[in-house]
Amino acid sequence: MGTFSVSAATVTVDDDGRVLMMRRADSGEWQIPGGVLEPGEQPTQGAVRETLEETGVLVDVIRCTGVYTHTVRGIVAFVFLAL
Repeated sequence: MGTFSVSAATVTVDDDGRVLMMRRADSGEWQIPGGVLEPGEQPTQGAVRETLEETGVLVDVIRCTGVYTHTVRGIVAFVFLAL
């Protein structure tokens, strides 16, 4: 089995139904906030931490919406709905 990384991201929706997005500094692309988990970090904790680090917004995770894999790049990604 090869190496892989585990990441977590949030789809954060406000009261008006708007989704929190961030613009990547390296590519200029818009995406939901997220990133690679730190050693020993739970996916929900990582999702909250990454969202705060990247946007300055502290979120509450509601539920997991999916677990996705990118086998070529060796990534497992957890995505959470947050408020």
